[in-house]
Amino acid sequence: MKLGFFIREHRTPTYATSPEHIRRISKVPDGSNQLCETLTVRELRAGKPHRSEGMKAGTFGPDLKEVMTRRLITAAESESLLHAQKLMIRNNITRLVIVNRENNPAGILTHRDMVRALVENPAGTPLDQIPIGYAMTKHPIILDTSASLKDACRLMISKGIGSIIVVDDAGKAAGIATKTDVCRYLSGFSETNIEVRTYMSGKPVTIGPNHSIFTVANILSTSGFTRLVVIDEENRPIGIVTLSDIVSVSATLAPTSRLMSKSMVVKGSLITSRMLPILLVRNVMTYEPIVVNEWEDIADVAKLMIRHGISGLPVVNGQGKLAGIITKSDLVRVASEIKWES
Repeated sequence: MKLGFFIREHRTPTYATSPEHIRRISKVPDGSNQLCETLTVRELRAGKPHRSEGMKAGTFGPDLKEVMTRRLITAAESESLLHAQKLMIRNNITRLVIVNRENNPAGILTHRDMVRALVENPAGTPLDQIPIGYAMTKHPIILDTSASLKDACRLMISKGIGSIIVVDDAGKAAGIATKTDVCRYLSGFSETNIEVRTYMSGKPVTIGPNHSIFTVANILSTSGFTRLVVIDEENRPIGIVTLSDIVSVSATLAPTSRLMSKSMVVKGSLITSRMLPILLVRNVMTYEPIVVNEWEDIADVAKLMIRHGISGLPVVNGQGKLAGIITKSDLVRVASEIKWES
């Protein structure tokens, strides 16, 4: 028997007529998305974000249109999660902008949305039968091209999101600003004189190599994390497991008779059909992760992330033991607080 999916009523977001306006959403207690009031760039800039010691407020940096990704990969909400998965893997991206027929943003679909939909899928419905509209986040946060990089970073932090859709004056999708775009911009600096230890998370969530991928899927789908550091018995980082790793084997989270009769290549290894339901972290994690020391410069971290296409790096102390993790989210905080010089 197939699981029937209830598609919430679609509401095309209305866009501000002034180029200074931002549309934003908030999470209500039941977890649904609720459209909130319009916020102007002037109001956003009037806020007083936390500043680290030694940081000073400066200008608002480059315009968002100079930093954003203009090549959008889009999909329709009526298409399937299988189609979305293929688009993400083919284009090496972690999110899709969902548009209507007029190319107006209707939602956004991320790896976390996909994993959450699969974890909450008790009937094991296959991906090709789950519509994107079921899993996507509706009423996405939107900025227009008049905003600055610092505006976007502050909004990402306040709303706990990893990307903002950028629209033109007509409300059409013109690009997307992501944490990767922020990281790429910071990687252009020779140095920032900011050490990793200033912005790293000192107590990262860790996991062992012999945990089930279902444990990882549950942690990542219900938390704000996109990766877990895999450690050995001496607290040394031996791997990283990410949302992307879970999405790549997402079919195992929604088992079907067709899947169970086939084998799968995971991280270059052939996993037999009988082993698929009991995949472990060691089967999907990235071994020997790139690590950085606590005293390294943030600009060097940004360069490593862009060069290797990664979003988080374990931070080690002088003994090679895990001291924290530095992620693109942390670099967004840097960009929101750093003094931009003209």
